Amino acid sequence: MALTSGERSALWRKRQRNDTEKHEKYKQKERERYLKRKERGNIKLVHDMSEREKRSKRRAWKISSKTYRDRSKKITAALKLTMKPPNSPPDNGPGPSREIQNRDRGRRKKNLIRSKAYREQFKLRIALNKERRMKDMYKKRYYRLKNKNIKRTESQIDNEVEIIMNDRAKTKTAITMYSILINNIRKRYSNAETAEKRMLKKLIYREAVLRTYGIGDFAKNSTGISESRIRVHANTPRRQRSTVFQKNITDFFERDDNSRIKAGKKSTITRRKVKKQIRLMNNS
Repeated sequence: MALTSGERSALWRKRQRNDTEKHEKYKQKERERYLKRKERGNIKLVHDMSEREKRSKRRAWKISSKTYRDRSKKITAALKLTMKPPNSPPDNGPGPSREIQNRDRGRRKKNLIRSKAYREQFKLRIALNKERRMKDMYKKRYYRLKNKNIKRTESQIDNEVEIIMNDRAKTKTAITMYSILINNIRKRYSNAETAEKRMLKKLIYREAVLRTYGIGDFAKNSTGISESRIRVHANTPRRQRSTVFQKNITDFFERDDNSRIKAGKKSTITRRKVKKQIRLMNNS
């Protein structure tokens, strides 16, 4: 039967290793070949790789190292089995009793169950590690995309302005629209109530667009609307004091010396989808 390519290569390597002189020449030749490829740039060093290439190469190194360790463990286990001393000769005494047989059978069954559970646990652990790696991969990908600069640069803005300025009709339309918008906003803001003023501020300063492009002062001078006091904070000191005061009153009336709970199963009351037991005042 003809040998495969892998088998022929294995035989060739075996014959070469047996001849020390030939093997040394082969290693020297391979070393020179590696240096030439390195000079030509066919082989990249780690500091010349991109971040993506580094991650790919390190992943391949991890897989190779794991394969090597597994193979070494298998070889070591096989050697231990071959070096194990021979079994002692069987004892021709009386056979085991039924109790011992049942005990051994139960032990074997328990070992089988444990082995099965261990295998399932091992598979689940591998799946969990895989999911964690996938999560980390997508998380890093998300942060890389998030950190990309998506804002418009000054050169892009200058190009757009130049395009508009070159077209006289577009320039006239833009200036007219700007004047109408500014006048309407200023008029609406001066006649609006407090809540509507706050809404207008939120619309104008939404997502800090004006601050991003550095035209906040220009918008303030044009419309007369400032960015200050846009939000009404819920956790003001006054609101916090009222909440604490209300809680103290509730705790006082729910004390056992001031009120008692009705013991009936149907003695409940529901307020705002919260069901509670009815309490009665002691001195009422």
